Amino acid sequence: AFLDDEKTYRDKWLQDVLIAKPSSKAERRDQVLSTIVELIYLTNSRIGGKNNKTKGEPTYGMSTLQVQHLKLTPTEISYNYTGKKGAAQIARVKVNNAATKQIYKTLVTLVANKNPTDLVFTIDKKPVNAEAVNSYIRGASVGLPKEFTVHRFRNAAGTKAAMEFIKRSPFKKSTNPSQTQVTSWFMEEATKIGEMLMHRNGEEFTGMTSIKSYIDPQVIVEFFQSLDLHPPKKMGIKIDKK
Repeated sequence: AFLDDEKTYRDKWLQDVLIAKPSSKAERRDQVLSTIVELIYLTNSRIGGKNNKTKGEPTYGMSTLQVQHLKLTPTEISYNYTGKKGAAQIARVKVNNAATKQIYKTLVTLVANKNPTDLVFTIDKKPVNAEAVNSYIRGASVGLPKEFTVHRFRNAAGTKAAMEFIKRSPFKKSTNPSQTQVTSWFMEEATKIGEMLMHRNGEEFTGMTSIKSYIDPQVIVEFFQSLDLHPPKKMGIKIDKK
């Protein structure tokens, strides 16, 4: 699983991010693709797709990010665009280490002489799509399993965040917490993951999408079972009784 070897995989794509002066078409391609991967990893952005829309209005992701969505300063990389379900997607990355400094330089090069509605990420003037990014992370450079997709970085982020807040749980089995208390606390914490991943129910952030689709269900089951409780039915989690 990605989270088991997270640093190893990340170090591999960061090697391509950090290419100071790409000397071949292959190096230029890997630098663009690794830059997309690192930005998705840092900001939990979606990859997006051509012609994606919500209620007839275009929505965007990293593969369809336009120059007008991006703001670059020597200290911060930020972008603001309309994402899935029409939700505003706002991300900021501090330019404060070798990788982000190189990402800043790469982005400056990518947007040079482009119009506001042009795509930020292109390779030889051609758009970059999810398939290209997936091929990169599964290829020799990174080596993720063939079933792994770039979208799963969001699942990994949700699961990792859940594992972290579970470690801070105020509950102990010995104090016999109630189902209601634990469920209420878990839902409140999950809403913070919803905010991190930009999951909204109307204007409000929701944790339910994270619970159902972005947190490993085994993590949730094990937490509740550790307190002699069970995930509430509304979470839609099936418990393996084997």
